[in-house]
Parts: sequence; structure tokens; C-alpha cells
Amino acid sequence: MKRQDSISHNWQSYLKETLDSVDMPHNIFWDLVSEITDDWSFIIKLGSVIEVILQKYLSKSLPEGMEKTIDDFGFAKKLEVAKDLKMISNDQYHLFRWIKNQRNSAAHNFSYSFENYLAQESNKGYKNNQETFYKLFRNTFSKEWLKNIGVPFVDEKKFLLENPRITVFFSVLQPIALIHVEFEHKKIVEDHISLKEKYDYLLSTLKEMFSN
Repeated sequence: MKRQDSISHNWQSYLKETLDSVDMPHNIFWDLVSEITDDWSFIIKLGSVIEVILQKYLSKSLPEGMEKTIDDFGFAKKLEVAKDLKMISNDQYHLFRWIKNQRNSAAHNFSYSFENYLAQESNKGYKNNQETFYKLFRNTFSKEWLKNIGVPFVDEKKFLLENPRITVFFSVLQPIALIHVEFEHKKIVEDHISLKEKYDYLLSTLKEMFSN
């Protein structure tokens, strides 16, 4: 089985390994979709969960003595570093950045809701936020999965827009699971790279960020 096929097949176990690795009780994560009933709480907590996971794995990736540097980074900088270190893909970066932006919006608006967000005009070059949302999340569910729960393919967009909280939650499951997989794979590859090379690369990345 190819590595990518193996990842896709075993993402649930990798998700468990990710949560265990950062000492996050599983109920905190799964309660996001099973217990929380308002969008404000959901997006605030989901953003925090992703940021904590990124911080833990970025700290693991830094050479000894540099791990505390990550504590000074905001969510946006953590995302940039994670992308630069190939911990997350470009698509995952844009997904997490959208969640980060929504969390920031909710932090300043107690009446935040996906319904209000989807009703607003877009500033991303699309007609409105519904188009922005659909473009970002349209690959969350496979056609087969939607068909199995009784959603015809022609109604895919309608399903996503009418169920934004479930859509956003399911969209992060595999990316979060893959953080652990990519970290472990990267660690194996980097066993062949000297500590100095790793240190120099990370230092140059951090300097570049702070110079912008």
C-alpha cells in the first residue's frame, strides 16, 4: 500500500495519535460537534484546539533551546511556520487560516454565527461568502459519503451551506491527523540531517518571518 493510501485509510487512528501526543482529552475534541450547540463557542474552541496542536508539534520540531520561541507566536505566525516546515500543506494552511480568521471575528462579536457570515458579501473576489465557503470546503465530503447519507450530488452545495458547523468540523479531521503523520515521517527523514543544518534552516525561517 502506498504511503498516501495508508494515510487515507488509517486517518482515524492517526487522529487519535495526534490528540494523545498533545495530551488532549478526546472528549474536548469530539464535544465540538456532539455537545456544542452555538457557532460562537464552536469556532472559538476549534480555533484554540488547532492552535494548541500546532504549537505542540512546532515545539517538537525545533532544536533544543528554541522550542520556547513558539510561545511568542500568534496563531497566524504558527500557521506560517508550520507551512514553511511542510507540517501542513498549502490547502490545509488556507483552511486553518480561514478558521483562524473566523475565530478572530467571533472574539469581537458575541453574536457571531455561520448564518450571519454566509449572508455577508465576500472580500475574497467571490460574489459572497457562500461562494467563498463552498470553494474552501467543497472537498470535505466525498460524493459517496453524501450519497450514503441520502444527499444527491446535485444538492452537495446546498448540504454544505445548510450544515456549516458539521462541514467545518469534518474538514479538519484528516488535516489534524496528518500533522502527526507528517511529523513522524519528517523526523525519520531528518535523522539523516545534522542538527546544525536543522538549526540553520529553522533560524533562517524565523528571521525571515520577523523581517516581514
